[in-house]
Amino acid sequence: MLIEDFQSAEDYYISSFRANLARGVRVISLALAIFLPAFFVAAQLFHIQLLPLNFLLTIVNGIKGIPLSPSMEMFFILLIFEILNETSVRMPKYVGMAIGVVGALVLGETVVHAGIVSTPAVLIMALSGICIYTVPDIVESTSVLRLLFLMFAGSIGVYGIIICFGIILIYLSTIENYGSPYLAPYSPLIKNDLQDGIVMKRVDEMLRRPESIGSPNKIRRKENGNF
Repeated sequence: MLIEDFQSAEDYYISSFRANLARGVRVISLALAIFLPAFFVAAQLFHIQLLPLNFLLTIVNGIKGIPLSPSMEMFFILLIFEILNETSVRMPKYVGMAIGVVGALVLGETVVHAGIVSTPAVLIMALSGICIYTVPDIVESTSVLRLLFLMFAGSIGVYGIIICFGIILIYLSTIENYGSPYLAPYSPLIKNDLQDGIVMKRVDEMLRRPESIGSPNKIRRKENGNF
């Protein structure tokens, strides 16, 4: 299930408040990783009036003299990040880390000073690249979704993002993972399983096992504290 990707084993050994805060950060980070580059491109191409004036002036000063369109610029930076990622993963650990850090610094600084890409675009993609690893189990899927939303945003703006999001949401609502609905407990709504969703209850209040997994033993913890 998708919700399990936002859960961590440490969540059940710390306070529920801290665990809920961590889960909220993961959800927000995933949304930033997928949507931030797309919204940035859509705002530049179709909805520039939505940007605050001071930020707009910064972008205008940053893109002055850039030969690439906002879409091509973001695709180019995304390509560089994906190449660096693939290189760092497949090289030996001590070499891959050095290549990732040095390559990102050198290439980022070089392409900005060469006038190929703008500083705001590099910043947006760097933030997206960092946020994507807060949910490491779905990095590959998130990378594909980021590219997909970027294509729709560069074609028809925010409307493309909304259409793409609707199609993906409908698709995810119809699939199952090992017999369990992929978006459970939110689609379909399973009230008992909401105890351990994005917002979790205290561990000692979770008396029943999740209904979405179909376990024959429904009782996780009895009222007297025995399992």
